[in-house]
Amino acid sequence: DITAGNICISQEWAEGTVKMLSTTDPNAPTDDRSNLAQFLNLFNRKDIEFDPKDIVGDAEGAVYEGSFEGMLLRIESTLAQDQMAATTTLNNYAITLDNVYTDRDSVTGVDLNDEATNLMVYQKAYTAACRVLTALEQAIDSLLAATA
Repeated sequence: DITAGNICISQEWAEGTVKMLSTTDPNAPTDDRSNLAQFLNLFNRKDIEFDPKDIVGDAEGAVYEGSFEGMLLRIESTLAQDQMAATTTLNNYAITLDNVYTDRDSVTGVDLNDEATNLMVYQKAYTAACRVLTALEQAIDSLLAATA
C-alpha cells in the first residue's frame, strides 16, 4: 500500500547519497547536458522495470514493467482507489454512529405521547380513588347516623 510515510523518489536520494549530474563524463565541459538528454529519453522507453524494493528496501508490491508515465498513472490510480475506499469507510462509520445515537436517544428519550397517556391514566385512577373515599365517607356517615 502507498502511504504518506513510504512515498519517496529513492531511499538513496532521500539520504543524499545519490545526486543528479548533467553528464556522466567528469571531464566534460560545464555546459554538457548529455546525461539530461539520456534521462529525458528514459521517458520514452516502454520496457523499464519498476520494483518497489528499489525505492524502499522492505516495500511490498509487484514489479511493474512499462513506461514511466504508465507507472505514474498506476500510482495515481492506486492512490485514488485507496482514497475512495477510505472515504467510503469513513462515511459508513459516520452513518453507523448516527444510527447508534438515534437508537440510544429513542430508548433513553422521553416520548411526550406516552407521558400524556400515562398522565391521563393516573388522573382517572386518582378520580376513581376519590370517588371510593367519598362513597366510604357517605357509608360511614350513614352508619353513624343510624346508630345514634
